[in-house]
This record gives sequence, structure tokens and C-alpha cells, in this order.
Amino acid sequence: MPRRRRVLRDWWTLTATVITLAFAAGLVVMQFVPSDRWVEMIQAVATDESASRLNLVVDVCNPSTPLPAPTVVETRAEVRVSVDRRVKRGGDTASCATGATVTLRSPLDTRRVVDGHSGHQVTVIFTDSSSLTPGG
Repeated sequence: MPRRRRVLRDWWTLTATVITLAFAAGLVVMQFVPSDRWVEMIQAVATDESASRLNLVVDVCNPSTPLPAPTVVETRAEVRVSVDRRVKRGGDTASCATGATVTLRSPLDTRRVVDGHSGHQVTVIFTDSSSLTPGG
């Protein structure tokens, strides 16, 4: 009978080891296999704070099909913009990106621009330098 207990104990040890190794291998594969992610806004460009038109830079490079129009939700504090498209993770989006334009219901003013999927604040670049200088 002692021999049978040892065989059963060895069987459970072997089973637990195999399950642990399979789980660890799954975690490694998940780290290195690209998965889907939402397209995000990289930055927004406007002439000045009184602008109601934003040119958006979207972090997707050469999309296979046209991007859907951005969805805009405006509040008094923020402008939340999202593009409802999923793309594969990875790739170099720093060397190329896609643009989109949205028209706001009211001027941007001091509201912040936020990516609708990630929740991250989007940098807004103002192109009219005279609006940034005092008395300009």
C-alpha cells in the first residue's frame, strides 16, 4: 500500500507541474502576440482657443479601410473624442498617422480634449502664435 500512495502523490505533483507550466506559457504568449486595441488620438490642432474646429492626429498608420467619423461628446469642462475602430497592437505609428477633423458645437475655450476610449488627455497645439502672446 505505501507504494500506491507514492504513485498517486507523484501523479498529483506531475499534474500540478504541467498545469503551472501551461499557465506560464499562456502568459508569455499573451505578452508577445499582438492583440486589438482602440485607435487613440495623439494630438489636436486648432488655430486658437476660440476655434470650434479641431484637426486630430490619430495613431493608426495606413488603415485598410477609411476610419469612421470621430464621435464627439462635449461638456463644459471637456471635449471627449473617440474613433470607434480597433486595430492590431504594435507597429510604428510615430512615423505616420491619420488625420480627422471635427467641428465643435461651441469654441474650445479652456476645455480639455480627452480621448474617449483611453481617457487620456490629448495635447492641443494652437497654430495662431499671436493669440499666445500678451496683447497680441
